[in-house]
Amino acid sequence: MTASLIPLHEVDEEFVRQWSNLAQHCIEPNVFFDPTMTIAASSLPGTPIVELLIVRNQGYLSLLVPIVRERSYRRIPAKTLRVWKHDYSSLGNPLLSPDTPVDALEAALRFLMEEKVATMFVLESFGVEGSVADALRAALTRLGMRSSSLLTHSREAVLNRRGPDETQHGLSDSTVKNYRKSRRRLERRLGGEVKMVDVANSPDLDKAVEAFLKAEASGWKGTDGGAFACRPGHADFFRSLCRNFASEGKLQFNIFGSTDTPVAFLCNMIAQDRVFCFKMAFDEEYRQFSPGSVAEFEELIEFHDQTKLSSMDSCRESKYPRRHHLFPDSLTITTLLIPLGAHGRVATRGVPIANAVGRRLRSWKEELHKRTLWKKRR
Repeated sequence: MTASLIPLHEVDEEFVRQWSNLAQHCIEPNVFFDPTMTIAASSLPGTPIVELLIVRNQGYLSLLVPIVRERSYRRIPAKTLRVWKHDYSSLGNPLLSPDTPVDALEAALRFLMEEKVATMFVLESFGVEGSVADALRAALTRLGMRSSSLLTHSREAVLNRRGPDETQHGLSDSTVKNYRKSRRRLERRLGGEVKMVDVANSPDLDKAVEAFLKAEASGWKGTDGGAFACRPGHADFFRSLCRNFASEGKLQFNIFGSTDTPVAFLCNMIAQDRVFCFKMAFDEEYRQFSPGSVAEFEELIEFHDQTKLSSMDSCRESKYPRRHHLFPDSLTITTLLIPLGAHGRVATRGVPIANAVGRRLRSWKEELHKRTLWKKRR
């Protein structure tokens, strides 16, 4: 096995074909490292120089992960190789071939240490459960290396699709009751039945994408500048991403509402048998009826009723928890720090300390700001 780093902008059609094949057959799906997503995201304004860390086995790709080089990480001045997490990425697990995944990870780590590329390797938004995590732990053990973690948290998911005999699909009675009540209120407001329609393979897809962009920009994301339409080049990125994933059969674009009035839009990407909930927008006029949450509830019901897809990642990273959990399971996500030598071991021990200090300073600053405002009001 041979490992190497190649600039993303130098890949050719044959390489992209092998990359696509790896993404389709890797041991754990990650739509954010699909070539369609990665290449499109690399064209966004302000994107750093992106390289691909790859491992080949007899000419075929066994491992691939996009990375960026940094001079420091979280206030620690140490050369860092970080898995590239663009603005719309929610998972940092490498793509790994089912053939000898542990050997591939070992080859990649040896390469990084021998070439002295950096002092530490950082995998942000890393899922600590599953085949990739197991293979990485085995590779680290072989090399006598130890990793450390920070910013560990859980996010909503469906890890196992419920069968038809589980009528509530793992949800509590109160959750089901509340969302069905919200649905009935919404139907009364719209004057008709609401339903979910997937337009991913419909001639109406382009029209639906534009409606999504308009709805997103009219809400809180538009107010704080985070909507696609508010950021130069990002709306075109979303349009091309939807078209390309639709042409590959990897897109779900659900419209929720009555026949005449759509009130919510849910855009999901598919990798292997997993659904990644990419983006959601709703019409602010109907905010009091929680159209986005009701649409997600209906989407989950449809997910459990089908048989082609087996799991769903909410990709929800919000620090504000829901009142009623929609997803019955959860994924554990962390930032993994891997030292690449003696200097790396020192650096990785310093990152959690620097992160804690930074968090405390931000807390003090916010408290001081609140006190200043209170005194001004008086």
